[in-house]
Amino acid sequence: MVLLGVVLLGVAFFFIRLAESSWVCKNGQWIKHGWPRIDKPNTLCAVQPKTNNSTDKETAVAKECSVEKDACGAVVKDAKKIDFASTVLKPELINITEPAPNASIKSPLKISGQARDAWFENSSFGVFVVDRDSNLVASGTALAQVSQVNGDFITFTAELRFLPTPATSGKIFAVPGGSQNPLAKEIVEIPIKFTPVDKLKVLLYFANTTKANADCSTVFSVEREISVGSELYTTLDSLIMGPTSEEKEAGYVSYLTAAMTFNEVGSSLDQVTVKLRVPPEILAKSDCTLPGIRAQITETAKQFPNVEGVEVLINDTKIFD
Repeated sequence: MVLLGVVLLGVAFFFIRLAESSWVCKNGQWIKHGWPRIDKPNTLCAVQPKTNNSTDKETAVAKECSVEKDACGAVVKDAKKIDFASTVLKPELINITEPAPNASIKSPLKISGQARDAWFENSSFGVFVVDRDSNLVASGTALAQVSQVNGDFITFTAELRFLPTPATSGKIFAVPGGSQNPLAKEIVEIPIKFTPVDKLKVLLYFANTTKANADCSTVFSVEREISVGSELYTTLDSLIMGPTSEEKEAGYVSYLTAAMTFNEVGSSLDQVTVKLRVPPEILAKSDCTLPGIRAQITETAKQFPNVEGVEVLINDTKIFD
């Protein structure tokens, strides 16, 4: 009887843990909690900004939420779809002044407005752009401009970059910072339209000899305009061409050279694999060549939506961190 009781207790514990099981988003990573009944999500785990400010620093707001329990109020439909239980703007909480409702937008998209202090966590909150079918187009982080306070309202700004979409309309969601925020369910939206484009502004990352405390893997962005179509490959091809004359005068240098060639640029879900052919004599020139190449390719590729991981192989050998 004692043995039977122990077995029954173990079975009960198993089903209790199973009921509590889920994939939990924490610090930008999906963490297994118990024994989830679903595979590890391949949707975004955190609000990952694809923006650059004047100091080239990137920030991220990690939202602790569960796909199964819907703690963040988001309904994740599949790997590229996301929706929120949202309402129209609430002027008593937040005002988005740019873009205006039903405005036509394109990349890079600047978002600005004012929100109450309670809307922020760590001086930031999440913003999302989706098309009319709830396909995720872009996500990022709005940052408080603490020097610009108007009564109880704080000015915020964000810049999102995204690929052209065939959709003609969509929405921008503003999500209060922090899953424990009392305003967590007060998600607001504004309708927008997408401007058809044949050109796209992207970022290329290079080293810069004028920046203090910059090591081999520290890179900084410059802007380029490319034609729409095969955007990732075109951007990497522009990267290998190196800085312009003006950029070189400003201290920008590249570990990539025109003597190198991309053998393959492939992607699977949120992972990109880049295979590069490099003459051996170039690799022997500097200890910075390998980490520098990896940093340039990784940061340039990760600006694209849904790219979370980048694997770089040089002459069929993977470059590790």
